[in-house]
Amino acid sequence: NHYKNVDVALGRRQPDDKVHGNVFPNLIRDRKGLQGTIRQMSRNENEAIKDIVENVTRLLDKRDLFVANNPVGVKSRVKDITQLLDLNIQPSNDVILLGVWGMGGVGKTTMAKAIYNEIGRDFEGRSFLANIREVWEENARQVNLQEQLLSDIFKAMKIKLQNVEYGKIILKDKLRHRRVLIVLDDVNTLDQLNALCGSHQWFGLGSRIIITTRDRHLLRGNRVNKVYEMKHMDEKIGISVLVERSLVTIDDKKRLGMHDLLRDMGREIINV
Repeated sequence: NHYKNVDVALGRRQPDDKVHGNVFPNLIRDRKGLQGTIRQMSRNENEAIKDIVENVTRLLDKRDLFVANNPVGVKSRVKDITQLLDLNIQPSNDVILLGVWGMGGVGKTTMAKAIYNEIGRDFEGRSFLANIREVWEENARQVNLQEQLLSDIFKAMKIKLQNVEYGKIILKDKLRHRRVLIVLDDVNTLDQLNALCGSHQWFGLGSRIIITTRDRHLLRGNRVNKVYEMKHMDEKIGISVLVERSLVTIDDKKRLGMHDLLRDMGREIINV
């Protein structure tokens, strides 16, 4: 029994290198996201191949979420929240649950999407569950959220869950060895949290769970590690953005100025 060496990242065969015996190619070459992946000789080859396929699929994942066109004030908030996730601390093996709390309409979902897009590929799997409050109202769809979570993380896995309680068992069993990024958008009951992220022990080391909600009480106690309060945009930021995108300017002495084109248009309107 012999195999050709395969450079997985580049998809090239090395015809001259043969490996005898029931052993997968000795070493997967170092590539971004696959650094130093070594397969033990005693490991089942099918499992090794499955892991490699999942890793490559993750690296090729281009499923970024749509964020509003020209979102205002998102970059600064994304930076603030990303710092709370402690992603730059090495080693970052803690599981962190971050609650994002604020009134409806302040941009929690937009901000969460932007973070998801920015850091999602750094994890072994990611999932964004949107509009949980709305979906949860339909009892038949509650288990669908758990199934979507599994499907997002494990691309090749097709699991049909019997009910929410069974789903909890499966989620904990499957996720506890994975470093994942999960966003739970618009949560409004404890039942939702219990069904989708029962505890820190559900997730692999280094996982990050972001929960957006309008209800501050859901984030109390030990349910989350940190809370970020989203407020309406600061007045100064709003004015600066408005000025930046318009033909109107305000100088240091608070005097209003305008582009010549806008001034001429105004004169024409008055003359008409």
